[in-house]
Amino acid sequence: MELILIQTISLITTTSFREELRGYMFSRYVKDDARLRYSYLYKNIKILIDPAHITRLTPGQAKHLLNGIATLRDYLRLIGYKRTADAIDDYLKQLRKIAPKPQKVRVLDYEVDTSIIDKGLKEIKQIKNGKLWKILALISFFTGLRGTEIVFLWNNWRRLRKIYHDGIVIIELGYNRKSKKAWITMLPEKLANIIMENSSSTTITYNAIDNLRDKAGVHVGLMRKVHLAILSKTMMEHEIKLLQGRVSEITVRHYTRHLRVIADKYREAYKEYFTLLEEL
Repeated sequence: MELILIQTISLITTTSFREELRGYMFSRYVKDDARLRYSYLYKNIKILIDPAHITRLTPGQAKHLLNGIATLRDYLRLIGYKRTADAIDDYLKQLRKIAPKPQKVRVLDYEVDTSIIDKGLKEIKQIKNGKLWKILALISFFTGLRGTEIVFLWNNWRRLRKIYHDGIVIIELGYNRKSKKAWITMLPEKLANIIMENSSSTTITYNAIDNLRDKAGVHVGLMRKVHLAILSKTMMEHEIKLLQGRVSEITVRHYTRHLRVIADKYREAYKEYFTLLEEL
């Protein structure tokens, strides 16, 4: 098998083969999926001679790489390289056994672990200077959005569609970048007013999120866990996934009929933390 895999590298790195494989991927999969399969396969081509390489990747990166190898196998089989395709299939099975696996989100763990929330509150309260840092930290705390999504929310605030419901603002974010998706988010109306007052005069870049971590000591990754922990007090897991951007567009369409009910649950979960907004 090892010899076949070495020979495979020589074959698939030729310009003509790369162009043909790329065309096959883009004809078979949607654009973003095809691009990820192709780029991760060729960025990590040494995987065909070094299986341990996959253990150094994140679960998401490993997934894209495995998908790319699987598509390579299918294409080789399609063009008549059956022996090579069979060897890659066997190798792929070995890689899947050692590839990093994503950690399952266990809502009940966060419900019990109040220390997660305490850590988040500590990071917010230790911000001494910088009104912008405090606002961005609170957006992160109350929405659980990823860094790029916070930047998108801030810079596009005025044009985003919103529903005001009993002190909670439901926002149609519609953020869809590669594998990151955030369709809907919610936050207190008072925070929405603060964003309105400050975002019109200030545009931010992703550097603001880096500075939020490096200069203000607030970690967006931790705030996503805090968000999950707080919502777990009143919401079901699928409702939390909706607000954390971990559901498909088709699933989102189903929940749009229940947004006000989810907003009521959001308010109930977060109400004891609304006092944080009094400090701005």
